[in-house]
Amino acid sequence: MRVTNSSLSLVQDLRTPIATIRAGTEVLIRSGITDSQAQRVVRNVNVASLRLQELIEAFVDSCKGAHPDPEAAGDCANGSC
Repeated sequence: MRVTNSSLSLVQDLRTPIATIRAGTEVLIRSGITDSQAQRVVRNVNVASLRLQELIEAFVDSCKGAHPDPEAAGDCANGSC
């Protein structure tokens, strides 16, 4: 599999929201947090998940722009574009 700069950049951009979601869920699993703390964590997880969605949509859109064929866009998501 060939890794492109855009694929590598996407992976790097995905790390922060994924880390935020993981840390947030770990905090929610812990006992002893207040309702206001839980609400703040939930907001952070929501924002991070929206950022993941934006990054993935932008990547897919850029692949579709480079490759109008949906199968080619799938190849792009696999790092073959």
